[in-house]
Amino acid sequence: MVACYRIDHHCEHERSLFKEKIRFGGVTCTKHPHEVQYAGGALRANKNLYFIYMVRDPRDVVVSRHANFPGAYFTGLDFYLRAERCASRLADHPRFIVVRYEDLVRSPDSVQEFLERRLPFLERLHRFSEFHLHAKVSQDSSQALNGVRPPDAKSIGGWRNHLPRVSAQLRKFPAANDVLIRYGYEQSTKWTEILPPANDQDALSVISEREGLKNAFRMKWKVIRRTSRYWLRLKAK
Repeated sequence: MVACYRIDHHCEHERSLFKEKIRFGGVTCTKHPHEVQYAGGALRANKNLYFIYMVRDPRDVVVSRHANFPGAYFTGLDFYLRAERCASRLADHPRFIVVRYEDLVRSPDSVQEFLERRLPFLERLHRFSEFHLHAKVSQDSSQALNGVRPPDAKSIGGWRNHLPRVSAQLRKFPAANDVLIRYGYEQSTKWTEILPPANDQDALSVISEREGLKNAFRMKWKVIRRTSRYWLRLKAK
């Protein structure tokens, strides 16, 4: 977004919307994976706020790696499903925009045109397909993304090379099948016939479920506290 549109203010890496200075005039862009849990309250508070919610095949999500943790799976389906429960309640909101990762990497310019219809105030500078030629990212972002590269569909379907991991995660979180069908990744649960028996060891992630559950309880209080403070900051302006 920052590389391809005229953005007046933005965070360098992941930073909460609620920690950014509220500015009136111009376009501000922030990004944080937990922010969907606050989206409902934030959208009610700020009529000029838009959320872009990135969806990806959950099977590919749970087999992804982080450069800081080589050889380990980074996150499990528990966080994914908590985010999805929040997103599903906002599916019809006009300022909550869902984009599939797979569509973005396969047809970046088509997704860009879709976003421009939903966000008509954006001023285009470059095409999404040329993002890598113009992006200037922070060191943290570059490390998390394993460098800047053009949109590439090669990562789609990588979960097929990690079937034991997918099997273990799906056994613990069978609700993921509903997400696969909802977003058109599968037509039914028949695909699970290719999965081997699940192994508890393959279910382990860098971000543990226990840690994620503790964070989820904290989030319930943060949602109320942060959206209330955000609303007050807006009113104060």
